[in-house]
Amino acid sequence: MIKGMKFFGVAVLLLTTLSPANAATVWVPADNNANTLLTFGYTGPVTLAIFDEQDLSFAGARLLLAPSDTVSFAQNGADFQATNLAGSSLLLSNSMNFIFAMTGDNGVSWIADTALTAFTPTSYLIQFSGLGQVYAIDVQAVPLPAALWLFLMPMLGLLGFARRRH
Repeated sequence: MIKGMKFFGVAVLLLTTLSPANAATVWVPADNNANTLLTFGYTGPVTLAIFDEQDLSFAGARLLLAPSDTVSFAQNGADFQATNLAGSSLLLSNSMNFIFAMTGDNGVSWIADTALTAFTPTSYLIQFSGLGQVYAIDVQAVPLPAALWLFLMPMLGLLGFARRRH
């Protein structure tokens, strides 16, 4: 029984280590067309932007959004072009998936969302710790791929089997 408890403790530690606390939510437009973002609740001068889903460090290109903005998505070969009402655009690699991020220091550091509240399947209140919140309409959170769960469970089983043999 003690060995089983140790394995469970190691598995929980491994899972919490692999799951970053500030992991960004990946979003996709719900209607493949336009998305309205109504921003409010800021605690100071902040900027909201979207980044490509692959840019988890927020170091690459971004599309800045106005306090009330609409973003349209158009296919561009295998990629997608996201364009705001001001005409600025961002090329999204191989999908329409994107990440919201907010900054309070003129883009020196960006933070991902820290909490979500779903009002409907396509409207969310997205919170950014210490900065503010955004009401997003016509977006959906992209679920974790099943492949991740299918890969993770056998790895945990192998870890337990290896510990049992010793």
